[in-house]
This record gives sequence, structure tokens and C-alpha cells, in this order.
Amino acid sequence: GDFNIDMFKYKITSHVSDFCNVLLSRGFAPLISLTTRASTTTNTCIDNYWVNFYEKGTSTTVLDSSISDHFPIVLNLVTSSPLGDENASPTEHPRIVTKHVINDTTMETFETNISAFAAQCNVNDEIIFDPLIAKRNYDHFNIHFSRIYSQAFIRSEVSDSNTKSSRNTHSKPYITTGIAKSCKIKNKLHNRWINARGTNHEHTAMETYKSYRSALKSIILESKAKYYTSRFKACQNNIKK
Repeated sequence: GDFNIDMFKYKITSHVSDFCNVLLSRGFAPLISLTTRASTTTNTCIDNYWVNFYEKGTSTTVLDSSISDHFPIVLNLVTSSPLGDENASPTEHPRIVTKHVINDTTMETFETNISAFAAQCNVNDEIIFDPLIAKRNYDHFNIHFSRIYSQAFIRSEVSDSNTKSSRNTHSKPYITTGIAKSCKIKNKLHNRWINARGTNHEHTAMETYKSYRSALKSIILESKAKYYTSRFKACQNNIKK
């Protein structure tokens, strides 16, 4: 997590030393030793994993990302096969991947089904104020809501071990192919800025990245506004949409 305590100052600042010594004395150890937050003037290690176990094959990664001023940290744990056979081949026990597919089609399906379910619900003062009846009806609602959500959005499929699995992300229809390519360029410029720290090219790399990021942000906002404007116009006089 974000401890907001810079591990790089372990031998310099007393409160950092005290914090680390307390955890170390109780069998915990940090797994991150790289920069997790960077600015134009400082590099700090304030995000970490403190663990009291260590399995062979465990590893950590700090991702270089411009999404936040904190770099994402990743902990990779080696786990055994869910079927108990670590030597089983992917063809014998294929991996099932569950994905959340959220787009206009699945959203429409969900809205239709949840509206039909809501029309069947009868809400009155007795349901609201009687604790037993309220709990029973909440459990009933939760079961049906989960079923409707799963039917609309969740898809399970056999994963090809040689390919990357899809991420559970909400599609953004206003992100065009051109904008997606520009986002990759922005990330490359960010990497160049990070790698140029402490060199004569740092200021130039920083200005190039920030200028490109600002221009790209304006383009994304404009594309988003145009998309939703057209969507609202298409849905005029139709409450269900």
C-alpha cells in the first residue's frame, strides 16, 4: 500500500527507521526497493508490500505509468494448480477465464432485464420498516440482481495459454484508433522523460511529454463530448434509453 514513508531514507530519518524496525522485528520484510513515486525534483519509495512469507518464485514489479504520480506495484505469487496437479498440461485442465463484457449491447440487455424485475417488485411501508421482511426482500433482490448482471455481462471462456487474457475493462467508444495510438505515443514520451532524469535532456523531455499530454487530453475531451452529444440526441423522447 501507500505508506507515505520513504524507504530510501531508512538510514537518514529516525521515524522511517523506527517504522521499518517495528515491522522487521515482527517478521515482516519489504519487497519493493525501487522508485514508486517520481517528480521533477524527487524520487521516493513510499509504496510497498510488507509480507511475513516468501515463496520460491515470488517476484515484484514496478510499472512505469503516467496515469498517476504513483507507479503501480505488482506482486507475483506462485500458486499451485486449482485442481491439485501442478504438472497438468493446459490441454488436460484448460484455464477458464471470466470476463466482464460491458458495451452498448450488454448494457441494453441489463437495462431491459432489470426494468422487468423492478416492475415485479412491490415496495410498501411494511417492507421498508419491518427488519425481517426487509432482510428477506433484500436477499431476494440481491440474488436476482446478481443473476441479471451475470447473464448480461459475464462471459466465461477457455483461455489459450499462449495468448494474453483480456482485461476486465469498460469500453470507451469515444476512444478512436487514432487516439489509442496517440496514448501509446504519450506513454513512450513519459518513459523518455523518466529515463532522462538527471541528464541534460531532462527538461526538454519533460516539456515534450507535458505538451503532448495536454494536447491529447483536449482531443479526448472533444471526442467524448461529441460522442455523448450524439448519444443524447439519439435517445431523445425515449426514457428507457
